[in-house]
Amino acid sequence: MRSSPKDFRLTFWSMILAYALGRAGRFEEALVEASAAARRDGRLYTARVVIAWVLLKLDREAEARTALGEARRIRPALSPDEIRRFFGQPTAEDLQPLWI
Repeated sequence: MRSSPKDFRLTFWSMILAYALGRAGRFEEALVEASAAARRDGRLYTARVVIAWVLLKLDREAEARTALGEARRIRPALSPDEIRRFFGQPTAEDLQPLWI
């Protein structure tokens, strides 16, 4: 993905790339991209949702729970329905057990 490092959209598109990598089963790469996006912009709660989903796929439930908790700290109104609307039903269902 070609973009200037100063482009504010880079963080968002990195998060989208991470999710696409995860959907392709490339979970380790997805985790690297999503983590980089989260570091670039501490307010991007969707990057933490992707991190949680990827960690869950990697059987790292405790870390996934922490990442989802961070997303909810950043966006207190975050709901399973919002995750479903943004990422789709399968991802929302995967994350549902972490929703406490």
